[in-house]
Amino acid sequence: MAKVDFTYFYKQKYLNVAEIGTSDYDILVSTFNQTDRVCEVFKAINAKEKYWIILPDYENNLFVGNETKISVPYEGYSQLSAFIDTLQLNEDTKLCIDITGFLIPHMLFTIRYLQKKRKINHIDIIYTEPQKYTEEENTNFSDFFHDVAQVLGYGGSPNPNMENDLLIISSGYDDSRITDVAGKKKHARKIQLFGFPPLQADMFQENMLKAYKAESAVGTDGFKNLDLNLFAPANDPFVTAQAIKKYVDREQKCQPFTNIYLAPVSTKPQALGMALYCLWEYSEGNKPLSIIYPICDKYYGDTCVGISKIWKYHIELPLT
Repeated sequence: MAKVDFTYFYKQKYLNVAEIGTSDYDILVSTFNQTDRVCEVFKAINAKEKYWIILPDYENNLFVGNETKISVPYEGYSQLSAFIDTLQLNEDTKLCIDITGFLIPHMLFTIRYLQKKRKINHIDIIYTEPQKYTEEENTNFSDFFHDVAQVLGYGGSPNPNMENDLLIISSGYDDSRITDVAGKKKHARKIQLFGFPPLQADMFQENMLKAYKAESAVGTDGFKNLDLNLFAPANDPFVTAQAIKKYVDREQKCQPFTNIYLAPVSTKPQALGMALYCLWEYSEGNKPLSIIYPICDKYYGDTCVGISKIWKYHIELPLT
């Protein structure tokens, strides 16, 4: 078990866009959508080179501007890896990635590829909170589900013995996707990780209302007794990683898990926390630990309004 304490990692909060403009970088990478929390932050950050990743829905969008653009499909990672290979990176490069508009699988793959193939172990990551989701608890984030798949780079070493498998789901508003991942691992013990405190005061109640719709797939215990769930701030990847680590380390003392699956179906900071947990665990050797994600043919990027707090996470990755 990796001995790192994720709560020692450093994060910084900015209360408005002007404050984030005080940082200087060599390279900034962001994924485009039309929300202010993506576009305004992209404009505000100082960087010598700026890159937009463009998803299929925005390929012909006039708002993208003149910055270098890289088109990436929803599925497949060849264009993304080819783009990362073009970046002039070394151990002194000041690299910033704004994950606010990223698809979660793209974000996870990018971090893993930078670490494993480009040997980068220090990254500043930006995440901007929304003021509210457009349709509150009825906001749609994805549609046309077709499979639950392992995220490339987070496969671990599968154990053919599945007697004591564990599935940890970071459960957000997307109850259909919670149901999808829970259905894929019907045999596993299921633990939900909720974002508390939430991004905004009313979001925890909205989250629980939606997650409850997946009760039949996940199981009733966690809804009858909230103490059986895990909790971490919706905006804190480091506490998320530490909460997972603490739970797994404690439970494995009684009986080791045969396989551990993490499913990031909530905020991007919590997905980032799952990635950090995996990558530091992998640094200790091959483990039956993987990240799975529900793959859809449609993702909705413009799901929120406003700009709340802006977070900068100083990410440290283990050397490979």
